[in-house]
Amino acid sequence: MSDGGGERSGLEVLRDACASPWVVASRWREAGGRVVGLVGASAPRELVLAAGMLPIRVNPERLRGDDATEGVAAESRERFADELAGLEGELPAPQLAVVAALLAGDLDWIDGLLIGRDTEAHTKLFYVLREMAADPGFGPLIPWFGFSDTLRLPTRTSAVYNRRQLRILQLTIAHWGQVADSAAALHAAIATEVALGGSLRQLEHLCAENRLSGQELFIARAGARVLPPEEAMAALRAAASEAEARHVAPERTRVFLTGSEPNVEVYEIIEAAGLHVVGDDHGDDLAEPDGTGSDTIDWLADRYQFSMVGAARAGLDRVASTVARAQSVEADVVVQLLAPTDVASEWELTELRELLPGTPVLTARMEPGAEDGSLRQLVSELAGGAEGAVAPTVVGEASDV
Repeated sequence: MSDGGGERSGLEVLRDACASPWVVASRWREAGGRVVGLVGASAPRELVLAAGMLPIRVNPERLRGDDATEGVAAESRERFADELAGLEGELPAPQLAVVAALLAGDLDWIDGLLIGRDTEAHTKLFYVLREMAADPGFGPLIPWFGFSDTLRLPTRTSAVYNRRQLRILQLTIAHWGQVADSAAALHAAIATEVALGGSLRQLEHLCAENRLSGQELFIARAGARVLPPEEAMAALRAAASEAEARHVAPERTRVFLTGSEPNVEVYEIIEAAGLHVVGDDHGDDLAEPDGTGSDTIDWLADRYQFSMVGAARAGLDRVASTVARAQSVEADVVVQLLAPTDVASEWELTELRELLPGTPVLTARMEPGAEDGSLRQLVSELAGGAEGAVAPTVVGEASDV
């Protein structure tokens, strides 16, 4: 995947996949495969892979399919304008965008939709789709859909519940893929995810070494969750090789991101000001389970119950993990992003500041439709060497749902 000979580099492959997931999906479906769109970080990719289907994380900023369908989509959006307006008070903008895309046909490149219980907004999205699917006027426009009802409290009752729910979900997704549920297939899918995570961690290290920008790391992560696993691994290996061959960039103010999931614009704003996003706490450290028996569902349940990725949960020591990561990449400043539906992350602010007494911990609130001027102001102050706490800031809403 070198630049020579007209071939695309690894990062270019990942960037294209990130920008146009429907192109990857169409290619997969043309070969006879099925595609499942994932809503949220806690929708288990492994179950989809084990059923022989391609999981693709959907993003409200990248839901369009073929531009040739734009006229039909516009007509559909107008047709359902009243219904969508009525949902504005029920669903936040990212989840409402998914519903609008389904009704308009913008998501006609997926065969099914799997929603993870990242926040209550995701739960509401599932309830809305369930009601719409039962309505003759909307039902034909809604693909297969499922809900990964994973509880996040560190209790035995949650662990038991999660295992039961994941076994039910495994049967549902196996039915979508028209395969028998298989512990061996799930183990292989888990191994694939663990390997993918290892390749992404290599890029994280290169980012911390100033050989890769934060924007490039974001794009690599997003693109790797779109491509078929073998293609993703090849692109990540190529991207790592390309980054290792670079000269180390000059040292700049090192920024670590935590809190709600950012969109690529956040990285662009920060790094355009001459700062460097050297890391974040949005990547999982995965260890493959032993054997090929029933431990696969146990592993899956534990992964999503105790994952440090996503909104804060009571009883999980996410702050300690965040602090360790920020210190490991020698961050000069920590920026905590706060989405409107993520009230829990703000609970971490006081403890973060207590555990990082020598590192400024700043906050950026993300509100629907807000301009990014205040984030630029915060970044400008950082680029100018401002120290100490900065008042809460407003930025555009995070794009991943």
